[in-house]
Amino acid sequence: ECAGVMLCLWWEETLSWEILGAAFEVHNYLKPGFTEVIYKKAMVLELRSRNHKVDVEKRIEVSYRG
Repeated sequence: ECAGVMLCLWWEETLSWEILGAAFEVHNYLKPGFTEVIYKKAMVLELRSRNHKVDVEKRIEVSYRG
């Protein structure tokens, strides 16, 4: 949890750059041509190697129109 608006903004921006960096790393390493599943698995490995907690296809409850 964030302790203030500025801290939250900083944390979200930092996390966004971390995710983008991981995505570029995966893309540069694997190059184009694989299926989405392969890139997803590689992203999970890359993010975990950067000490991020990753939940893969976590179930969420969705309410739509009632």
